[in-house]
Amino acid sequence: MADKKNATRQGFNGVRYALENDTRFATYQAGLSGQVPLRLYTDGAGTTNATGGVTFTLPSNYFTVVYGAVATAVRNSADPTMATFAMVRSWSSTSVVVQVFESKTSGVLLGGIIEGLEASGAGIPVQLMVFGTG
Repeated sequence: MADKKNATRQGFNGVRYALENDTRFATYQAGLSGQVPLRLYTDGAGTTNATGGVTFTLPSNYFTVVYGAVATAVRNSADPTMATFAMVRSWSSTSVVVQVFESKTSGVLLGGIIEGLEASGAGIPVQLMVFGTG
């Protein structure tokens, strides 16, 4: 890394610094000559609304191109009936929209059980990581 002590002390900010300032983390963008520094944005403050959705607003003018986004739903439970996952629905250089689903168990008239998915309710914490260039 360009500055190992700084990166170690500052966690994600240190990683962001290294990605933006160390050419080993540079990327090539189609149609441009030379390397373009890769940028990373993280946000752990998202919480689902009543329909299981959450929209993250990215910092103004931070990205010109977003290449990918990863969302993680956080739920402190080992119970399979509480299993939860997040799916990125869309992204742009200004926002990322995430949908969270959870496990649903339903009874069947003949005495069986059906396992499926449904949109989660409100209050599920979501963490986000976005990769792109500026």
